[in-house]
Amino acid sequence: MALIAYTIIRNMFQYDYPLYESIFSVLPAVDQHIICECYSDDGTYAEVLRWKRNNPKIQLLRHEWADHYTILQRIGNYVLSNIGDGDWCFQLQADEVMHEDSWQMLRELPRRCQDQDAVGTYFHYMHFLANYRTEFDFMYRHKRIFVQQGHGWVWDRDACGLMLGGGKFLNAPIEVFHYGKVHEAKVALEKEIAFQEMYRDVPPGFPDPRLKEMGEAIGKMDYYYLFEDAVQKGEVREFTGTHPKIMAARIARAEKDGWEQFERVMT
Repeated sequence: MALIAYTIIRNMFQYDYPLYESIFSVLPAVDQHIICECYSDDGTYAEVLRWKRNNPKIQLLRHEWADHYTILQRIGNYVLSNIGDGDWCFQLQADEVMHEDSWQMLRELPRRCQDQDAVGTYFHYMHFLANYRTEFDFMYRHKRIFVQQGHGWVWDRDACGLMLGGGKFLNAPIEVFHYGKVHEAKVALEKEIAFQEMYRDVPPGFPDPRLKEMGEAIGKMDYYYLFEDAVQKGEVREFTGTHPKIMAARIARAEKDGWEQFERVMT
């Protein structure tokens, strides 16, 4: 039985996904990492192919893309169909990174699940907004993503959790660092517009009209403006923990460039 991680990616460079950090943050702890590359048009495929050539643990699949959130479900289940029954697997999204402190626990999860007659576990999530010092309460704090193949589990509509299978799930004390809203402001606006277009009217109100206002007025993301309600409700706070070491170079670049939109909230 193998322990397999997998990730879906399209246009890593255009939208500044920390894909390298995501893949290599977990590679030492797994037997294999599958990258499903969705016909990018920004050079992503050539880059992940280079990673594959230099690391035998990396496997590469490809799948067509469509600009609708349910494409993630189809791709996630396509990857699952390429993982054998009995193998243990989990998905890391392209903006999610794992801490090196979790490696030993991750390696032990299959045995722990078997000892407790479980087929999978929940992972816990930490979400960051605008910079690497600002944590906020996103729409979920844990997801059911780690599972043993062969129990009927499939991905939900946007591959944000498993559904429909059978068997017991445990809570694993493993944290996933989600950096999906930490980007330079111009890239952040482009990415958020593309993201919300995929979810048009799901939920109602997407895409947020404030995105168009920002694009026309200042041409970049103002996270405070977009998430002011969350700030007022106390859902945004200072992060006092430690980031995965593999994120050090990205964090240093961000600090040098001054990604400080929420400094006024923390003082």
